[in-house]
Amino acid sequence: MGITLRTFDGGEKQHFPGGKEIPCFRCGLCCTLLQPQIDEIEVRHIALALGLSRSTFQKRYLNIYQPKPGIYLLKRRREACIFLRRAGKRGFCLIQRVKPQACRRWTASLTLTECQEGLKRLGGDFLAPSQLYDDPEERSAFYQRMKDEQKEAFSHPETSEQGQEIK
Repeated sequence: MGITLRTFDGGEKQHFPGGKEIPCFRCGLCCTLLQPQIDEIEVRHIALALGLSRSTFQKRYLNIYQPKPGIYLLKRRREACIFLRRAGKRGFCLIQRVKPQACRRWTASLTLTECQEGLKRLGGDFLAPSQLYDDPEERSAFYQRMKDEQKEAFSHPETSEQGQEIK
């Protein structure tokens, strides 16, 4: 099932988790370009986790999303999610353990333009996985994804528009 996110220019983007996932390298670009749509249940859940009343949480952190009654958007701070903080080029979520469902379901992938752009912003066209991931498990998962990509590329020969195999 897909998730709907609001784009910075007021549009909407559908994201379908799964596919060629990689561990997130925490560039924060998705938190800058997209806004999760959250409902009343999530509002109450996050407010409770932060020790705030629902009304205080709404005043401080939410905007009502006019096109969809009962849906809210997290406010933005410095053109990014209000809960995004930076440490160098990395982004960190202040409410990671209770972040909105749409954010939890977002999956990083080298097929996503946001992740491709985030990778460029982190260090140009080439970065070693050890520069992307401090966690050995995340590094290992990234290596595995790249191995899978390589196997897939060699097991499915490319074909031309006429359906002929390209050699």
